[in-house]
Parts: sequence; C-alpha cells; structure tokens
Amino acid sequence: MRFLPFRKEALPELSLVAVELRDTQYRADLELHDRYQTFARELMRLALAELGGLGFLLANVGAVKSSLFANALRSEVVQGLGVVSVLALGVAVAASMAHGFYASDCLYHHLRALKLLVLDRTTNLERARAEEASRNANFDHAETALYLAAGALMLGTAALGLAVILALVPPSAAP
Repeated sequence: MRFLPFRKEALPELSLVAVELRDTQYRADLELHDRYQTFARELMRLALAELGGLGFLLANVGAVKSSLFANALRSEVVQGLGVVSVLALGVAVAASMAHGFYASDCLYHHLRALKLLVLDRTTNLERARAEEASRNANFDHAETALYLAAGALMLGTAALGLAVILALVPPSAAP
C-alpha cells in the first residue's frame, strides 16, 4: 500500500490542476491582486520604518541623560503617546500581514471557481458557488484588514509625531 499525503475522497480534486485557463480569464484579477498586495506591503514597510525610527530615538537620543529631549521623553504624556504609537504601528503591521493572507486565499478560491466552471459548468455549479462564497468572505476579511492597517498606521504616525513635537518644544515658563 502506497502512502498518500491526502484523503482518497480528495483525489478527484486533483483534476483541477490539469484545467488550463486563458490569460484573459484571470489576468485583470491577478494584476488587481498584485496592486493591493503591493499597497499592503507598503503600509507594512512604513509602519516598520516608524517603529525603527522610534527605537533609534529612544536608544540614541533618549540615552543622553542631560539633553532637554531626553528629559521630555520622561513626561507621562510623551510616554503615553509613544505607547499608543507602538501599539498602533504593531496593529498596522499585523493587519497588513493578515491582508496578504486573506487576499491570497481569495485569489485561490477565485481561480478554483473559474476552473470548476471551465471543467463542467452544469455539474460543478454548486461547488463553484461555494468557492465564490469563500472568495467573497476572504475578500471581506482582506478589505477590513487593509482598512485597519491604514487606520492604525495613521493613528500611530499621528501619536508618534505629536510625541516628538511635545518632546522638542521646551516647556513654557510659568508666569
């Protein structure tokens, strides 16, 4: 008996591998998928760059105990904004990665539905609809993750910018 890494009932599914699709049937979808993936990766790069910049500020400028900036970093407001910034940027990175997962899974189900319909439209209609339902659910998750990544990046950037501004502006002299 030969070891099979898949269930026997899944064997007919392997026939989808042999189904050829014309480029015109999926090229536009693939290009759109690539653009969204590129956008999500750019959001992740920006969030990671901001986290790196914050780490640089804390390690190099905050380490100098006598500087005015280092003293301002000890302010509870600046520290609170720094924590908000780190958390929001972390959410942006995680949401960007989640978008990549859901968007790729969405494309998988989309191509699978196309192949099922090309193989035999009449007998595979229900299976194709199930694949389309999975595609649509993953699309909704990917969309939510992309909005969350963009919103968290904006929040993290605003909190970091405000923290740096408050740290750079010297405290006003009380009258």
